[in-house]
Amino acid sequence: MGEPDVVTSRWGVALDGDAFSSGQLQSSEFEQAISSSSLVELAANPTSADLRIEARANSVFRFYLANQANALAAFRIPTKRARSLPRKVQGIAEHLSVYHKLLELQAPPSYIADAIDLQFVRLLEPASLGKTPAAEPLATDESGSYMMKAGQNLAVVFSHNAPDPLYFYVLAMDGRTQSAAMVYPYKPEFSARVKPGESVMVGAGPVYLIELQVPDGYPSGIDIFKIFVSSAAIEHPEIKLPRLGTLRDELSDLYGTGVCLDRELRKVLTGRQGTAAMPSFEREPWWTMQKTVLIEST
Repeated sequence: MGEPDVVTSRWGVALDGDAFSSGQLQSSEFEQAISSSSLVELAANPTSADLRIEARANSVFRFYLANQANALAAFRIPTKRARSLPRKVQGIAEHLSVYHKLLELQAPPSYIADAIDLQFVRLLEPASLGKTPAAEPLATDESGSYMMKAGQNLAVVFSHNAPDPLYFYVLAMDGRTQSAAMVYPYKPEFSARVKPGESVMVGAGPVYLIELQVPDGYPSGIDIFKIFVSSAAIEHPEIKLPRLGTLRDELSDLYGTGVCLDRELRKVLTGRQGTAAMPSFEREPWWTMQKTVLIEST
């Protein structure tokens, strides 16, 4: 399909901080690392950068989103070789750009939005042999976010009346760790195919449950669930993002199954789209939405 030499739009990054101004770190080395990325680039105007990286003494770096006074993340990055430090900072910037581009990813209008029925519910009793699961609707706050308590189980119910099968995916996104994991299909070998009129309840048990928890020491937590529905199947096992600060696998396959949604997701994950033309959205439409769940500690 050609060499992956088409770079999509990149996040603008600004560099500042005492470690640069004092000469402790050479800003040119970090600028070179940022400029070599397919996901981030040096911002033409630092005041309007998507991400600001502040370098402090002792290899401490703070990462700020645009117009944010509080740092999204801060790391002391130990390294045995100073030459590897710019690449490590570049990797964190790339990770942050991928997470937020996943959150922001939207689809053009299509028939799929009108063909689906999607509900987030609290699972009261999981499915068991010969017994269907019991669930109840979730309460929402004034912003439309769902509200649950730690230890409770979430379930997502999906059905549709489209003329052909659709493919249903649930991605759990954690803003605290800036990570993303595929919740459904449950396993790489499982199919996401849902026939017209068929209903799927994700997290209904008895084997697979979505138990919501709050990190130790926190009074509450937030989970974000990003839903994708496609007219064609994608290679879903590769759509993931580890927690910030851990090694992010290099995704070399820019095409997956080659369908429109798979190509769009891989553009987000790599910043590249390859040289093959993008598929027609009209022929392979897809749809996405996301819901926030506020979790209260018990």
